[in-house]
Amino acid sequence: KRITFDAILRTIATARLVMPATIVRIAAGRTTMSEAEQILCFSAGANAVFTGEKMLTTEAVGWSEDKVMFDKYGLTPMKPFERGAFRGSSWESLKEGVMGGQEVRDGAAATV
Repeated sequence: KRITFDAILRTIATARLVMPATIVRIAAGRTTMSEAEQILCFSAGANAVFTGEKMLTTEAVGWSEDKVMFDKYGLTPMKPFERGAFRGSSWESLKEGVMGGQEVRDGAAATV
């Protein structure tokens, strides 16, 4: 049974609220979404996609189509992940990069 689109949006928005520094990626199933639905996913908090003609077992939206959509809506593709990029980084510098000057105390964020 197909998941309703409003359930997809609520899931993305919840993930963004609960895990604000994480990558929320839309992937398989984008071929069934309209361009407007994909943009709504980005508005709800998605910030990445898998692109290419085919994933392991699922058809996917190709890079050329994604590039047109990104250009049309002013979206900028992420740089590729670099393996081991965080090795040698201190916990404090990573936390600063993720929290953007906020410190977490007793479950609440406070500006530092």
